[in-house]
Amino acid sequence: MFIQELWAGEAGRIDATMQELVFAGLAGRKYEKILKFGDTVNIGTRGHLTAQTKAKASNTALSFETVTELNTTLTVATWEYSGIAVESIVDKQSMVDQMAMYAPEQGYALNLAVDDVLAGLVDDTTNAVGTLGVSLSYDNLLTGIQNLDDANRRGKRVLVTAPAQFYDWMKLDVFMRSDYVEIHGNADARGLKDGMQGNTRKNWLNIPIYMSTNVEGSNAAGHDNCVMELGGMQLVMQIAPRAHRQKDINYLCDKVVLEQLYGTKLMPIASSITTYEAVVWLKGL
Repeated sequence: MFIQELWAGEAGRIDATMQELVFAGLAGRKYEKILKFGDTVNIGTRGHLTAQTKAKASNTALSFETVTELNTTLTVATWEYSGIAVESIVDKQSMVDQMAMYAPEQGYALNLAVDDVLAGLVDDTTNAVGTLGVSLSYDNLLTGIQNLDDANRRGKRVLVTAPAQFYDWMKLDVFMRSDYVEIHGNADARGLKDGMQGNTRKNWLNIPIYMSTNVEGSNAAGHDNCVMELGGMQLVMQIAPRAHRQKDINYLCDKVVLEQLYGTKLMPIASSITTYEAVVWLKGL
C-alpha cells in the first residue's frame, strides 16, 4: 500500500510567534538628521544661571558667572544583518516560496534586535521603584511618576509593562472600577478593563500604556517595566533595514541579506552626564 505524505500549505503552517515591539517606536529620533555621515554625535549641555544680588555700595563691579558645559556622545556602531540563501534545487522543487516565506522574518529579526537594545537601557537609569519579582503597587506607580515630576521631566510620557505585571494590575479596584475613569482619563465608562489592552494607547492618569513581551526579564525573576518621558531614549538609525540580493553561481543559490546600522542612548541631565532621570525603572512582575 502506498500512503502519500503531504505538507500543509500556507494556512496550515506553524509560524513562530512574534513579540510586540514597542521601544523603537517610543524612542526619540531627533539626532538622525544630524548624523548623515560619521559615527558620533556630540551633544552639549546648557545649565541654569543664578540671579546675583547687586551690592548697594557704589562703584562696585558685577560678578560674572563662569559656566562649564558638559558633553555626552551618541555613537552609531551597531551593524547588524540577516541573511538567507536558497539553492536552485530547493527553489524549484519546494511547494513553498522560501524567499517570500522568510522575507518578513528577516525584517522582524532586525527590528527585534533594535528593540532588545532599547529595552536593555531601562535598568541603566538613575531612578528605580519597586522590587523585581514583586507586583508594583498603585503607590509604586505614583512614586514613579513623581520621580519624573521631581526631575522636571514634564513632557509627554508613556508606560511600558510586561504582561505579567499588566494582568496583576487588573486585580486592583483602581484599575477596574468605572468610578475611577475620570482620574485615569478614559473616555468610556467601563473602567480600565477594556482600556488597558496591548498596544491600544489607552490612558492611565493620561499616560498611554504599552504592553510588550519584550520588556527585559522573565516571569520568574521579574521584569524591567518603565515609565518615561518621550525622548528619554534616543535612537539613530543611520541605515534603515535595506535589502541586497544576488545569484551565487558557485553554490547555485539566491542570497538575500538585510542590513541596518544604528546607535542608541539613554539621555542624561544637563548637570551630570551620568545621571539619567527621564526614564524610571519600575521593578515588578
